Amino acid sequence: RSGLEHLSRAAEISQSNAEVQFLISRLYRRQGEFNLVHKHLEQAWNLGFPEKTIRREEWIAMAQAGQLREAEPHLAELMIHPDEDGPEICEAFINGFLLAYRFNDAARLLDVWQADYPDDPQAHYIRGMLATSSGDNKNAVASLRLALRLAPHRKDIRQELADLLVTLHEYGEAEQLFRKSLQSDSENSDLLIGLGTCLVERGDLQAGRQTFERVLRKSPNLHTAR
Repeated sequence: RSGLEHLSRAAEISQSNAEVQFLISRLYRRQGEFNLVHKHLEQAWNLGFPEKTIRREEWIAMAQAGQLREAEPHLAELMIHPDEDGPEICEAFINGFLLAYRFNDAARLLDVWQADYPDDPQAHYIRGMLATSSGDNKNAVASLRLALRLAPHRKDIRQELADLLVTLHEYGEAEQLFRKSLQSDSENSDLLIGLGTCLVERGDLQAGRQTFERVLRKSPNLHTAR
């Protein structure tokens, strides 16, 4: 939440800064705290922030929250003139479509997103998660691998891919991913359990036992069964 904390401090210092209020509303929208989005958009509007930009952000927020009756009539306009918000528009409406169980509409918009922004890792990540949820593990792995190549710093993508590879018994690649994540998060129990599972399944029983013991020393009540 460091970005929001910095902006909140900036807002305290400059109560009359319309752009800061708008950026705070956007951060709240990205975090899914929709009850606070309108408050800060209204403050930005009262301070003279461009109404067109505020309306666009309202439509995106409504779509993300699943309020498609209000947001969907504006989808074409947003996609024709996406400005710098194209990926966020796509993700917000895809989220809204999924909340409404409109999976075909979500898939079509995801196709558009990937066609227009082929190097956006988030589109491939969402494609992978949707494939995982539908049991299409082959395409899920392909999408998550591509997402991770485009964003090697994304821990969430790396862990989703590692967990899926364990499910598919591809322990060698999964082990490498868990080890990579543990370099910056060495006490994460989920990562340690994943690594321990890979070690055991690959026949390194001693290293696997040591890894599980490390987890249990840290969290004695934690079950290691995945």
